[in-house]
Amino acid sequence: MMRLLAEALLRASPENPSTSLANPAKWLLEWVSGGPSASGVTVNEEKALGVPIAYACASLVSRTLASLPLHVYRSTGRFAEPDPEHWAQPLLALAPNELHTAFVWRELMALHALLWGNHYSAIDMAPDGGVSFVPLLPGSVRVRITSTGRRKVYVARLSDDGAEKEFREDEIIHVPAISADGITGISPVRKLRNMYGSAIATETFGAKFFANDARPSVIMEVPAKMSESAQQSLTHSLYEKFSGAENKWKVLVLEQGAKMHMVQMPLEDAQFLGLRGLDNSLICAAFGVPPHMVGLTEKVTSFGSGLTDLTLGFSKFTILPWCLKMELEYRRKLFTDGRHFAKHSLAGLERGDLKTRNDAYQLAVNNGLLTIDEVRELEDLPPHAGGIGARPLVPVNLQRLDQVGTTPPKEGETKP
Repeated sequence: MMRLLAEALLRASPENPSTSLANPAKWLLEWVSGGPSASGVTVNEEKALGVPIAYACASLVSRTLASLPLHVYRSTGRFAEPDPEHWAQPLLALAPNELHTAFVWRELMALHALLWGNHYSAIDMAPDGGVSFVPLLPGSVRVRITSTGRRKVYVARLSDDGAEKEFREDEIIHVPAISADGITGISPVRKLRNMYGSAIATETFGAKFFANDARPSVIMEVPAKMSESAQQSLTHSLYEKFSGAENKWKVLVLEQGAKMHMVQMPLEDAQFLGLRGLDNSLICAAFGVPPHMVGLTEKVTSFGSGLTDLTLGFSKFTILPWCLKMELEYRRKLFTDGRHFAKHSLAGLERGDLKTRNDAYQLAVNNGLLTIDEVRELEDLPPHAGGIGARPLVPVNLQRLDQVGTTPPKEGETKP
């Protein structure tokens, strides 16, 4: 397993003879560059992750998904019960392999799907019968359909020498983003490259502007003709001496009739702040993240009357669909007996909200859905002594519909 894991996590080096800088392989070009955007900026997944708001959104969604409790259940007919002894439970909840915790692996799974559009993990069977889940770099895997058109084959490049290995469909956990063909997910970054290109260009412009001490461009007028080398030397000298915040307020002395003209270009003319705000809103929308959850508090009424409704919408419309997609893939690849399945508990989102959690517990206990001891177990507390908290409670003023308006039977009597 360790060999497969090490090979799967290796990045191909540009200095590798099989794909040199002078003659790069096609896969290397696809990995490095997602293509130019309308702004002229080349966009790929790693560059998009460098956009602050994209980083915040990807981090929020992936961390949230990774933090949800994930349990294996066994179906018992109409109902299901936890099965902590199932072989997949420790892999999904503790550690899927020797290098990753379950949190890191599930966080990586979400990040790959959010940016690259696909996550792949090999289901590695050791000679001793042990199983591990080995994450693969999404750019190193391609999917093809068998000649029958009924199965997928995953071809993964596991090392930097270009060697490839084929995996059957049942040997890969594949979590795609939205797909156009039902085979592989679409990379959101490459599909929305113009949006990310605009955000990157705006951020780069702002950084360069402030690196130049927030001063606009300058035209230098000299009375005599200068050679190209002299122009370059003068420009370089002025830039070195007077650009940057550390050179602020230095005095510039012009000689021999030279004049300096400032080119006025206020940021308002370039709609700098408005464009940046629009980019941030569009990126939040692409991730399905309410802006207030990543620090943008200008607009908080997108699909609710307050922050609570917005946060609930994030849980229902962003986190829940990802949970269902992952659970169905687990069920298809890991639980082939038809009786077991894995399920996330979205109650984990209330783990940090004591009031909401206790209100939910109170409703569950008062209506007989949970016992007091079951609630204490969820809170990592021991049961009450003597088993007094093990029996369900129900309101005493409830009766059946067919008994409304009749005298309830006395103790020991039976109602016909």
